[in-house]
This record gives sequence, C-alpha cells and structure tokens, in this order.
Amino acid sequence: MPLRAPQSLRRYLLAWIVAPIALFVVVDTVSLYRGALRSINTAYDRSLLASARSIGELLQIEGDELRVEVPYAALEIFEASNNSRMYYRITGFGGEFVSGYEDLPAYRGRIPQKTAYPALVDFYDVDYRGETVRMAALYQPVAGEDARGMALIQVAETLEVRQTLAREILLDTLVRQAMLIAVVTLVVWVVVARALVPVETLRRQLLQRHAEDLSPLDAPRVPRELQPMVTALNTLMQRLQRLVGHQLRFVRDASHQLRTPLAVLKTQVQNALGDPPARETLLAMDATVDRAIALANQMLALAKVEQVHGQALRETLNLADVARDVAVDLSPLIVDKNLDFELDAHDACLRGHPWMLRELLETVATAPAHSY
Repeated sequence: MPLRAPQSLRRYLLAWIVAPIALFVVVDTVSLYRGALRSINTAYDRSLLASARSIGELLQIEGDELRVEVPYAALEIFEASNNSRMYYRITGFGGEFVSGYEDLPAYRGRIPQKTAYPALVDFYDVDYRGETVRMAALYQPVAGEDARGMALIQVAETLEVRQTLAREILLDTLVRQAMLIAVVTLVVWVVVARALVPVETLRRQLLQRHAEDLSPLDAPRVPRELQPMVTALNTLMQRLQRLVGHQLRFVRDASHQLRTPLAVLKTQVQNALGDPPARETLLAMDATVDRAIALANQMLALAKVEQVHGQALRETLNLADVARDVAVDLSPLIVDKNLDFELDAHDACLRGHPWMLRELLETVATAPAHSY
C-alpha cells in the first residue's frame, strides 16, 4: 500500500479557514441575487400596473359597448428603454376582444385574494411570439349611463431590461465577492505564515545543533500553544541523555569487568604451557571461562534491561505460560544433567515486559542452589 504524502499544515489551515468563508460568500451571493431579482420584478411590476391603469382610464361605454382608443404614447412612457417592447389586450364585459394585440394569450387564471397592490391584479410570465414576457392582468371596473361591468386589461413587457439589470447586479456582486475571497485568502495566508514562524525557528535550531548536543531547548519566545511540544522535546532529550549515559557506563564497566578474568585466563594459559600435567590449571581455566561467560551474559542482560527500561510495551502475561516456555528452552540442560524435572504451574496474570519476565525466570532456574 503506497504511503500518503505528508500533509501541509499551512494548506490545511488555509483550506479550513478560507473554505467556510468562501461557502458563506457563495450562499450570500445567491441570496443577494435572489433578493435583487425580487426587487427588480417588484419595481417593474409596478410599472406594468401603472401602464394597465393608464389604459383603464381611457375606457368608455358608448351605448352598451365598451370603447377605447389607446395611443402608443400611453405605453411609450412606461417602456424602460428602447430594448423593451410592450403589448396590451383589452377584453370586454362578455369576454370579447376589444382592442390591442388579439393574439396575446387571454388570462385564464384567478386573481390572488391577497396582493401587495390595491387592485385586482395578477402578475405572471407567459410565452408570446417566441419569447418570455411579463404579464399584468388587471380587472378594471367601468361604468356608464346604460351599462357597467369589469373589463380585463392585460399589459405585457419583454424581459430584456430586467435580464440585463439582473446580469449587471450578478456580475457586480460576483466581482465584489471574488475580491473579498481573494483578500481573505491573502490575509489568512500571511497570518498562517507568520504563525508558523516559531515552528520554522525551532526546526532551524534543531538542525543547527551538533549531533552530540542533547541539552534542553531554550525557546523563551515560543507561543503558548507550542510550549507542550518544546517540553516534549526536552523530555526526549533527557531520555536520550540517560540512554547514552547507560550505554557509556555499560561499555566502561564491560571493559573493566572483562579485563580481569581475561588477564587471569592469560596467566593460567601460560602456566599450563609450562606444566605438562596441567589438569588443575585447565580446571581453573574452565572455571574462569565460566565466570567470564556469566559476566558477559550479565552485562548483555543489563544492556537489554536498560534498552527496554521506560518503554510502554507492557502487556498482560500469564506467568504459567511463560514458565512453560522457559522450561522448554531449558530442557536440553535438564536432560544433560539427568534431572528429574516436573513443572506444576497455575495461571497467574500480570502486566510486564515479556523478555524481562523470561530473563527473570531463566536466571532463577539456572542459579546455583547455594545462591538461594
């Protein structure tokens, strides 16, 4: 399985600071754009309503028929620009077409019970002549000497002006929000970079140290958040100092302790070379070799104990199982000495280091009887 590349703390902080802000900005941009669209529609819908009312004021009843003459100037004053076009349709009391654009779709909906305008009006979008238009349907009461009723006035406007204004608002909002995100990103990058300066200082201080320099770090200006790391590094330095000290003492003690038995062994060998019947000398040499081996084993065991000392590699062990394993390992010695051996072990659980427990049992099992 391939190893993952180390993660950049600077990029991690930058991502988790800027990303939520960017997400909020996006949501806020959408909300602002929708609010702007509602404001645009409200403003231009009021213009449509004013246009419909202007036409309604021109309605007259002649006899029992509804008459109207709508000059184009009556609509031209409500057109927002030269890009927009307006259409109208007037429907009489009985649903008959009176004036305007006859192909404009007739209103089939129902006037809302509650509106923001003091009029019987409804606003909606409809397709007309291959494009979407915004429609205002207004019921206008008309009264004369011989008749009265409700005329339906429909005024439609193309959406070019609304769409252009909405695009301008959206573009302006996006530019401003993009500049905001860029500024926030730059500020966060600078702040994170300055916040990581103490970490870089510690790194350089460690790299500039001599390989044998295990003295504690002196970092009085380290921020409060980095103090635990400095303390942990100093604790590690102390442990390394103790470990190196143990190793030096082991080498010194080993060289001192082994020098004496080896010198005695050298003398005994020289005596044996000068005395042919040297059985006693050879026996003494054998005992000296045994002592040297025992001393070497003790020194190696001491080095191993110092190595595992302080490690957290403790586990729950069954003393009976460890004793059985030791007995199996020592079985060749038991057979060689022709001993009658029997192990009666009961389960006893304890927490400790497996190697140290095995070493303890082996030392007890192989120790001479007079040593107890």
